[in-house]
Amino acid sequence: MPETALSDGIASLARRTLVVRVLLCCYIGTTGLTLAAIAASLASGAAPESPLAIFAATGTVAVLAVYLVCAVAVSLWIHRAHANLFAAGMEGLKFSPGWSVGYFFIPIACLFKPFEAMRELWNRSHLHGRDADQPTDRRLVVWWTCMIAGTVAGTLLSFSISAPLAGAVLTCILYALRIVAAGFLLAIVNGVARAQEADLDMHHAFA
Repeated sequence: MPETALSDGIASLARRTLVVRVLLCCYIGTTGLTLAAIAASLASGAAPESPLAIFAATGTVAVLAVYLVCAVAVSLWIHRAHANLFAAGMEGLKFSPGWSVGYFFIPIACLFKPFEAMRELWNRSHLHGRDADQPTDRRLVVWWTCMIAGTVAGTLLSFSISAPLAGAVLTCILYALRIVAAGFLLAIVNGVARAQEADLDMHHAFA
């Protein structure tokens, strides 16, 4: 039964990985186009009613929509990936599938706990042994640094409603950070999915 559960979990993760790949690529493309439109609008001094400004404004709505869909898909992916570690019989895991997602939504804890959970997921999926004894992969560091920097930029953006120019600049910075974060998250997702498919079955068989 555990073998079947793990096999099903890895198959489920593969399907979720495909969905996350597509959505992250859509997010990167949508955000990149919108960023370019905002930057061009700023550089040309386009009026708010100009086609370029309207395209940029529409793009911000599209970016938000795709971001929310990505957030749901990535949350489901993280939950499944962590569940696979438990199905493989790994010992000493600090984060449950539920809390690996839940910490994203808890104030203060959301600043560091999701990173720790993702680091555990990466290290244990690659059979690196105890998480605390392993170096942190640079992809995780860049991803989380951009996420935190983006949170700061987003917070500042919320206070710039009365300053349109500053708001536009902050939006460009926020989008640039999120594009980088999404790119590195895509690399992390691919790395974990490949590692679990290649190594978890073998680990479970010899555990």
